Amino acid sequence: MILDIWMDYIPENTESTLKSITGVLESGLFMNYKVEVLGLTS
Repeated sequence: MILDIWMDYIPENTESTLKSITGVLESGLFMNYKVEVLGLTS
């Protein structure tokens, strides 16, 4: 099952909670990553 959702706030433990569920291989959450946009000019 794939869910595509937008959330304004994701609690810190969400990724570990999802991964602790039997059968969940990956969460797809990008938490605590530095955001960097490449290739854009102003």
